[in-house]
Amino acid sequence: MKKKDFTRRKFIATVSAGSVAAVVSNSIPVFTALFSFLLFGEKLTIQNIAGMAIVITGLFMSQMNGRKKSIDEALILTGKTA
Repeated sequence: MKKKDFTRRKFIATVSAGSVAAVVSNSIPVFTALFSFLLFGEKLTIQNIAGMAIVITGLFMSQMNGRKKSIDEALILTGKTA
């Protein structure tokens, strides 16, 4: 029973840390553009805004896809069925 608990905790810690790191590192360009606009008065062009929208959409899509897989794998590891 202890090994199963350890495996489940290790899986959850790995998925959570990697997921958060990916979101933070991929959203840096968006925040850079926004802060340069707010703090330094830089111009945001249509291309900049479209690029930010693509990045944000990609972040949402990657998180939604990963969430379904993580839940399914977590259920398998814990021995529970949905």
